Amino acid sequence: MLGLLVSSACLTTANVRTVTVKNKKKLQYDQAINIKFDYPQDYAPKDRDWVGIFEDTNPSLPLTTYPESDGNLSFYLRICNQSDAPCPALPLPTTGTLQFYVKDPSAAYEKQWPIPIGEYRACLVDDGGSGNEYTGNYQVVGSCMKFSVKKSRKSRKMVSKSRVKVLKSTYNYEETISASFKNARMITNAWVGIYDYDADLKKGDPGVDDPLMWVYTGCNNVMGDQNTNNNCAVKKKHGQVDFKEDNTYGWPLPEGKYMVMISFDNNSPHGNIKFNRTEFRITA
Repeated sequence: MLGLLVSSACLTTANVRTVTVKNKKKLQYDQAINIKFDYPQDYAPKDRDWVGIFEDTNPSLPLTTYPESDGNLSFYLRICNQSDAPCPALPLPTTGTLQFYVKDPSAAYEKQWPIPIGEYRACLVDDGGSGNEYTGNYQVVGSCMKFSVKKSRKSRKMVSKSRVKVLKSTYNYEETISASFKNARMITNAWVGIYDYDADLKKGDPGVDDPLMWVYTGCNNVMGDQNTNNNCAVKKKHGQVDFKEDNTYGWPLPEGKYMVMISFDNNSPHGNIKFNRTEFRITA
């Protein structure tokens, strides 16, 4: 992990663009982001250097720096295509392409995949340290590059045309709870959650962040299918999820009234969600 982002000074190579976001004009929700980095001539990379994707919350900020807040750093990878430091082998690459996506290696920092729709900047960052030495003296190498993750026609319909429902109106205590789903657009890390029945709970409410239980639609668990995090790269158009002791958290639910929700957004405030407010019960 990185330390606090307390410094974002630029180096003397400020007029050199050192990162290129490939196909930046066509990036859409849940599409892999490939970023090429190129060190300036005669500049020696360090074994802790990294490429970061920052939320561009201050568009007037010069491209030779980034917002100095941990909350703005969404994803990062070291130049050797891993998140841990230091990079293990020499010589270190002076150029290369890193892919930021749901699959290994994990690049998540403040966000999880899919990266939210919005404005970003990608930067090559000199970590300031070497080996296991951490200084926190981060500096942008050259200049960053701005890009956008855009909302497409498919992403606008993925919520409105999707469906989720439990298969029974009543479940016994500790009985497996099953729900069917149909997605208008297949998305990685999509999930179904169970909530206390609440006719007023809506998109943007803090309670949406805390389902009682949840599982991925693609993996039917909370562990995912990757090695370096709990992401689920499997996409499914339709299918069934099951909530049981060995694949989710919060098991078993007590007697009560509940409802389900499907989410295509793995980040708060979870804008791409749809509730099924049909009540179901758990009884003794």
